Amino acid sequence: MRWAIVIWATFFAVGCSDSGRLDVVKDFDDEQWVYADSISINYSPSSSQPRNMILCYGLTDEYPFRNLTLKTRTLAPNGAVARSMPIFVVSDAQGRWKSEQQWDGTYVFCDTVLKSVVFDSTGPYVFDFKQYHRTDTLKGVKFFRVIIE
Repeated sequence: MRWAIVIWATFFAVGCSDSGRLDVVKDFDDEQWVYADSISINYSPSSSQPRNMILCYGLTDEYPFRNLTLKTRTLAPNGAVARSMPIFVVSDAQGRWKSEQQWDGTYVFCDTVLKSVVFDSTGPYVFDFKQYHRTDTLKGVKFFRVIIE
């Protein structure tokens, strides 16, 4: 399944032209993100100008938690590896969403996770994303989107 996602991300990357913009969307079958389904994205910056990375995700009423926790890995062209575990709060203690519901019933969230980062090594960077929750199958996740601009 991991290779299918890598191939999918390669074919559905939008932009990534000389502007250095990347926009990849992963839709989840049955609105479920299975733990083993890592999203892997390759990015080759066109210049060393500062970039922002924005993560967007769509959740439905089936989503069972107040936050979304990710396990991330970044592999730089020089072999350096950075790992993180960002946590995004999606509802308050009473279960009220921190986003307006869209016309299709989805709650969309976007968070800038990297601000004005300079990719100073030439060659491809690899970004891996996994859901990291108390359950192997995370229900209520409609899509996950990565934007670099």
